[in-house]
Amino acid sequence: VELSQTALAEMRALLAELRPPTPRPTGREALESQGLVAALALHLEALQGDGGPVLTLDSYRYRRRAFAIEHALYRIAQEALANARKHARASQLVVRLVATRAGTTRMSIIDDGIGFEPDAPRESGHGSGLGLSSMTERAGKISATLTVRSALQKGTTIEVMVPAEAKE
Repeated sequence: VELSQTALAEMRALLAELRPPTPRPTGREALESQGLVAALALHLEALQGDGGPVLTLDSYRYRRRAFAIEHALYRIAQEALANARKHARASQLVVRLVATRAGTTRMSIIDDGIGFEPDAPRESGHGSGLGLSSMTERAGKISATLTVRSALQKGTTIEVMVPAEAKE
């Protein structure tokens, strides 16, 4: 009995080695099949593998929205995370998704980095502001509002509010 159990275990191990690894879904594939939370979790996991700040996803009471809305939110989050990792010198980044009882969705990307003055002209080497304008455009296409709150040495919060009746 022991000999057959050992042989069976070895056979299963050999079969597992012969099977090609299951490919991990891309962010877009996860977004299409599993939704925004899964896609963001996958994206944060990939970013965390590169080192840098601690990344957290908080999806308290989030309810799925139409693909167009989730796609825009995903792209906004990607841009905000890239900006924070490049410029903020943050030790922590949090992506928070909340759905209110009224059906509004709020996504916040919060860092504890060096912050900036949103209305100040951009200095050479500190970004052109194209990322912020791109995020604002994406938000506008889904009838959402994008707010940037930042202060020097106090971090940055980018918040997107998507109304319940947003364009889908």
